Amino acid sequence: MPQILAAHGWSGLTIGIAFLPGAAAGALLSRLAGRLRPRDSRWLLAVVAATTAAAVAVAATGAGGPWTAVAAASLNLATFALTQVLLPTEISARLPLELRGMGMGLLNLMLFVGGATGSALAGALSEPFGFTHALALIVVFPLVTALTAVTTRPAPMSHS
Repeated sequence: MPQILAAHGWSGLTIGIAFLPGAAAGALLSRLAGRLRPRDSRWLLAVVAATTAAAVAVAATGAGGPWTAVAAASLNLATFALTQVLLPTEISARLPLELRGMGMGLLNLMLFVGGATGSALAGALSEPFGFTHALALIVVFPLVTALTAVTTRPAPMSHS
């Protein structure tokens, strides 16, 4: 996204300032999610992910120019931040003590690879289909996140 904005003549400072509210929202929502009960934090993730999907869908229409895409990307970062807060709790609650370290390592690997894959996929799809069509294809990811957040049963907190 920053490269696309730079290609439209945005300076590095302008790009940074444009993404600052999204970063702040991610930080605030992550702190809030950490304080909520598991069920409530799942609903928070679902709402933020669904809002992200809606913003991506609007950005895919090209309406609102680059600011709509900035809003969609910022919401995506907030969704990713929430996921990073909520998934470790789920993983540690679902795995026996002797497997938690391995599970957390695999979770970190998945988050890094997933983030890189998402960016690479967006870039790769933008070439043949154009940026707005690539966004229309990518909208499925936050929708799956929202659906998973509300349909997955909470982990039992029985492991020590």
